[in-house]
Amino acid sequence: MDYEYLLYVERDALADVLVRLGDLVDPSDEPTVLHGPDRTVVLPYATWADTPHQLSWDDPASSWQFAITLCFDPDEAITDYLRPRHALDPAADSPQHFDARGRARIGYVYLTVHRQAPDGLALLSFGTPGSSMSVLFSESDSIRRTFVGLLESGGGVYGVFDREDPADLFWWRGREVDVRLPTAEMSLADIEELAQLSPPGAP
Repeated sequence: MDYEYLLYVERDALADVLVRLGDLVDPSDEPTVLHGPDRTVVLPYATWADTPHQLSWDDPASSWQFAITLCFDPDEAITDYLRPRHALDPAADSPQHFDARGRARIGYVYLTVHRQAPDGLALLSFGTPGSSMSVLFSESDSIRRTFVGLLESGGGVYGVFDREDPADLFWWRGREVDVRLPTAEMSLADIEELAQLSPPGAP
């Protein structure tokens, strides 16, 4: 299994969302510097693959990749995920699992930032490295609430949890929803038609 959370945001809001994301990330020893047209920001998380640590807003690359450790308030699913599977694994309540705010460290999560997603949007794709974390993403209400909060604070357009077909639409233009989609690969217009969701400005 390779489940992932897909957060769609307005392109002009992308830098702010990446900054807000930094509050959820366990800081890396190799932060990323993003040089924008009107400011430079330091993102406290590391790139991976071919993405450099110094990024420019006019970078011709269509996507950036990061390997991050995300911090979530513990819930039952997270506690179960942290339980030791091998003799040398730390206990579920070991301090090394938690940050200074008592949030559980979950990683690595593979973040791909698609700067030019369909419908004129940007996409943040939070992918898992395998089945055990996919199950965690599916079962944890804390993780879902965290991604809802990121969409809400960043003015997110919509959010989808991709279960490798089907998928769950959980956020839509400023409100939480619960709609099963046949696939995560759907346009805004197709989602509106399938789920009978109102476009912006509609009564």
